[in-house]
Amino acid sequence: MFKKKEEMDVMVGVARQVVESGLFPKDNSSFEHFSEILIDLDSILSVMLHLDLDVKDYVKAEYAEIIVNTLGSFIGEYQSTSFIKIYYNMDEYKTFSTIDPDWCKKRQLRYGESEMVTFIHKNLIRRLKVLEKNINNFKLVKCEDSPILTINEDIKLIKKPYLIISRDPHYTCLFLYNDNIHIYDGKHILNKENIRNIRSYPDIDYSLLPYYYLLCGMSRNEYSGVRGLGPKKTIKYLNENLSDILSETDDKLLSVIQYKDIFFLK
Repeated sequence: MFKKKEEMDVMVGVARQVVESGLFPKDNSSFEHFSEILIDLDSILSVMLHLDLDVKDYVKAEYAEIIVNTLGSFIGEYQSTSFIKIYYNMDEYKTFSTIDPDWCKKRQLRYGESEMVTFIHKNLIRRLKVLEKNINNFKLVKCEDSPILTINEDIKLIKKPYLIISRDPHYTCLFLYNDNIHIYDGKHILNKENIRNIRSYPDIDYSLLPYYYLLCGMSRNEYSGVRGLGPKKTIKYLNENLSDILSETDDKLLSVIQYKDIFFLK
């Protein structure tokens, strides 16, 4: 049974808001000083994977149209000041799944089973490839694994301040390795100095973020962490056991140390 038109119109409206806020801050001049802007398309497209099977094709087409038009507007806005790269995979995240079989497990199942993935490739990705041929300072990158791994390699070559656009908190672990990195999560432009002052992130030094997520978990990516350690308890535990955490002799840390390479992305 298909959803009623009123319900589908609401879904399209929500999708538009999510996509537009994920790419455009309230102050459009916020991105102009970045030499490169790297967009994790998998993160943006996750909203489309939740479309029910009882949604008509015209709604899926509207979703694709929203994303293409928003990306086109974004590229037009910033291509004169920044080189823009869009990264996507929409398939298995092999490296992380080898370390933790539950990592993004539900999302990867949707990649394999959802009709939306086929729709995305036939409509959205095809149109982005056309944009790539006709627009300067824009590149579409097909990743063979999780986009964060490809992006992590590419940013090693960037010498000036750059911006990563993604709602995935996993990217904050990259603060450990690069001074020029900034991240836009759809609400805030994050950097090493301000992230601990943003309410939705832990009030700890950026260098401890990989340990924080290793212990606390990362629900967006279906990693559970240590049982009983929520956000506040994890911060308290880190502060009270910092020496043992850094030396990696702490018992709780050792219980999840096999997942360390997920968060320490060298």
